[in-house]
Amino acid sequence: MRPDPSAQLFASAIARVCPIAPRRVLCFDATPEIVTLPALATARVVAIQGWRPLHDALRASGAATRPDPAEDDLDVDLALVRLGRSRVRNLAAIAEGTLRLAAGGTLIAAGANELGAAGHARLAGARDSIAGFHGRAFWFAREAAPQAATLAAWRAAVALTAVPPDGRIGAPGAFAWDRVDTGSELLAAHLPAAIAGRVADLGAGWGFLSLRLGATSPRIETLDLYEADHASLAAARANLKHVAAARFHWHDVATGLPHSPYDIIVSNPPFHDDRGADIAIGLGFIRAAARALRPGGTLWLVANRRLPYEAALRAEFAHSALVDARDGYKVIAARR
Repeated sequence: MRPDPSAQLFASAIARVCPIAPRRVLCFDATPEIVTLPALATARVVAIQGWRPLHDALRASGAATRPDPAEDDLDVDLALVRLGRSRVRNLAAIAEGTLRLAAGGTLIAAGANELGAAGHARLAGARDSIAGFHGRAFWFAREAAPQAATLAAWRAAVALTAVPPDGRIGAPGAFAWDRVDTGSELLAAHLPAAIAGRVADLGAGWGFLSLRLGATSPRIETLDLYEADHASLAAARANLKHVAAARFHWHDVATGLPHSPYDIIVSNPPFHDDRGADIAIGLGFIRAAARALRPGGTLWLVANRRLPYEAALRAEFAHSALVDARDGYKVIAARR
């Protein structure tokens, strides 16, 4: 995927639609490149970012950052929405930003063409837009926003949702939020029957693997779920509220695991963020797991068969073995 064009598009759009420098700005799916734009230098900018690596980068840049808007993030002059891969989350952010605009305020959304920026502009009924940098920015004033019923529906669409048939909770817009993904199901089928001790689930999502462990392994002392997506972790909390051993960590696994050492680590690591594929994420999980296991501890890993993790596993672990390979996935057990 091409580099994210949002910062350049926001800079161009702000120059067109903000003759007076904005005083209060709310930025959804923010990045350091956006919040440090010269056009926002004199504004009070609040960055909304639910993906922990970017949240931490924003904090490091000095930005006021939180995973969700606060009740007093109201009456802003300018709302910025960086478009990602999830349409339902993009539309919810557009609705949230619109509802927090002051009278006369403006919302600007921007993103890559391949993420459907033009389609989002049509859904929002935006008449004004600019194209460039292989992307598009569009905007509208609060008075020209979509109807209140439309905004309410977009906003409600990302609420934690009970998923049939079992009623477990999912976070719309997250990976595999409404299903058990094939890789995790394959890994669960190969996990030892009676895991004990200290256990971690890296990239836990809505908690499928941890739910399985909680149901089959009563001798687990602690079960730490690490997840970078704030909404997914909220779903996991709801799904495992009855599992006494479960602890929940909104955390960037690549920075290391603060509650190690562990006897067992299970993981279905992501291989992309909201911009596109990135094998470095999975490699970071493997390194973090190797450093967090006790001597003799085991990592149980599932991954897409085409992802070349074997060299990293050989470098970090004393022994690793292919347990199963089918349906496009591979299960590997690696011992420290």
